Amino acid sequence: MGNRSRRCSAESPRGGSHGSGTTHGLDELSAGGTGLGSIAAISIGARRLFDGRHRLRLVRLRAV
Repeated sequence: MGNRSRRCSAESPRGGSHGSGTTHGLDELSAGGTGLGSIAAISIGARRLFDGRHRLRLVRLRAV
């Protein structure tokens, strides 16, 4: 069959060594969910701390 280069059985088709590549989708989904969650948390926090004229509402800050 010609001069095809052979890969080790542990290598993925992309050249890495992550097995069969089935976890790539789960990793990307997890990273996407983490990113969207972070953006949502920052957005909700900003809405609670600032008013419509973009002024910091010190009354809404509490000591923890």
